[in-house]
Amino acid sequence: MSVNCTDSINVLNAITASVANTVAPAYDTAKRQAKSIQFTCASHTSGNGVFGVEVSNDGTNWVVYNRLIPNLTGTNAQTNAHVAAPTLSTNTSAIYFFPADDLFRYLRVFCTITTDGVYTSTLQMAG
Repeated sequence: MSVNCTDSINVLNAITASVANTVAPAYDTAKRQAKSIQFTCASHTSGNGVFGVEVSNDGTNWVVYNRLIPNLTGTNAQTNAHVAAPTLSTNTSAIYFFPADDLFRYLRVFCTITTDGVYTSTLQMAG
């Protein structure tokens, strides 16, 4: 498979508890196939940040996306685990993947923060 181009987009940029429950702008993902998303937490002392992804085909009606695939090891007999709300509670980052056969036009990210920390999310797409 050749990749014609890639995009790396900060879809949620350095939010803190003062702007908790922030929803990022929508991004058009229709022209890209391979997608991954990285969630990051910094300056954390307590609490956590719960990330979520919403998808839409019309840009108006949004549905919480429940099929993020965590970057985990497993046995050959396992199927991919799917999650809806990745939670970060330390200074760390985690990467998740979207199943290649899931199709939607728009994507946006939100984060609910308790206590403190600086939370970001970066979407990587290829097409």
